[in-house]
Formats: sequence, C-alpha cells, structure tokens
Amino acid sequence: MSKRSQAYEQIIGRALTADLYEGLQPTIVSDVVYGAIEIDPALLTIKCLFLDTAALREAQENGTCVIIKQRILEALQKEGYPQKGVEGVSVGFASQQEVDEAGGPWHYFR
Repeated sequence: MSKRSQAYEQIIGRALTADLYEGLQPTIVSDVVYGAIEIDPALLTIKCLFLDTAALREAQENGTCVIIKQRILEALQKEGYPQKGVEGVSVGFASQQEVDEAGGPWHYFR
C-alpha cells in the first residue's frame, strides 16, 4: 500500500467516527468501506448499515440517510480528504439483515 493510500485510510478512519451518527434515529450498526483509493480517491465507497430492513426504510423515509451522507462528506473534507475525491465518494445504505442473508459483505456488495 502506498503512503498516499495509507494517508487516505487514516483520513477516512478519522472521519467515520461514532459521533458522526449521534442523535440520529434509527442508528447505524456498522459501516463497510471499500474502493480503489490508491488509483483515485474518488473511487471510495462507504456503505452504512442499519440493523434491519425496517430500520433502513425508516431512515430513508425520515431523512436520516440524507443527513448521514452529508455528515460523512463534510467530515471527509474537514479531515483533509482530497476535494476531487470527496466529490466522487459513493455513500450508500443497506441493512445488516440483508447483508447477513446474502452471506456477508463480499457477497452482498459485489
């Protein structure tokens, strides 16, 4: 892994802290981060997981997903992720239930 990729991963780690989701309902139970940031910082994907499909649906309906996406992008920018990268980052949502039923993150997100 290149020094640049390591620096990007540190920025991502600092940006995705638990307080990012503070005060929002329903809550995020985990997130999955992947991409080819060593090629281009815009090739970053962040998937936030709610507990089940009902929680995901509620978050989509009450605006929680929009708020979380905005907070993530702002946090990445604040922590120093390249602006070109921030503009291309994909932030999505799923339920842990769906991921588990698919056999795990690799099977669900491929």
